[in-house]
Amino acid sequence: MSPILVAEMIPPDRKLFDVVIFDEASQIPPAESIGCLARSSQVVVADDSRQLPPTAFFGQTAEGDEEEEEEALSLTRDIDESLLDVADALLRDQMLQWHYRSRDDRLIAFSNQHIYGGALTAFPGAIVESPIEHELIPFRPITEVRGTRSNPDEVGRVVDLVLHHARNRSSETLGVIAFGQHHANNIEDILHKRRGELGDSSLDQFFSETNEERFFVKNIERVQGDERDAIILSLGYHKDANGNFLSASGRSIKKEANAASMSRLAAHALG
Repeated sequence: MSPILVAEMIPPDRKLFDVVIFDEASQIPPAESIGCLARSSQVVVADDSRQLPPTAFFGQTAEGDEEEEEEALSLTRDIDESLLDVADALLRDQMLQWHYRSRDDRLIAFSNQHIYGGALTAFPGAIVESPIEHELIPFRPITEVRGTRSNPDEVGRVVDLVLHHARNRSSETLGVIAFGQHHANNIEDILHKRRGELGDSSLDQFFSETNEERFFVKNIERVQGDERDAIILSLGYHKDANGNFLSASGRSIKKEANAASMSRLAAHALG
């Protein structure tokens, strides 16, 4: 149950349960956990402090104030404290080292090496070719000063890949992860427009919302826990004609590149 449902439906009696377990604890504000904690004398808090934490940066759909945007690029200042943060300070921890969700260990290899120091045990894949393909979108200077959060060339290529998958690998499920909500919205809009132009009814079943594991386009924070046969990961962010990332005002954002944070982003997506 969600913490809110627990507070609404379960009597506040500590004797009802031997233990309460929180999953995805990095997504739970400490205040929302109190109702659950009051209903048990023991607690297990599960999550991964090395995964991408909650942040308002990727959920922004419009180009915001330039100072707020510069601050958000640190990926740290806008993060609220979570139950996981509290548990890290108060409880002993135990690392779970088996990674079982990737059918090929090369899918988790980047995260395992750069984030977990090679501590994870994963299952090797049976295929020879790599399960990861890289699509390079050639740099084309975009002169319009409308922010740099969604490369239109990349949007078009993602839509091409989605339609190709729907036609040629319709038996395999597919999801698209975008690094920002603005970029995700653009992908959905162009995909909808392209399908309307094609008028191909044979694609309707693949995109049907009644499918058990239906096709999705989500920003990176909303996708945690979803599994599909194939995933398209699209960054979206791009440079202007001068090679800079611009804020809404057109002023070049300070290049305080946080390599550790960006590595965490890539690891979260690949993991």
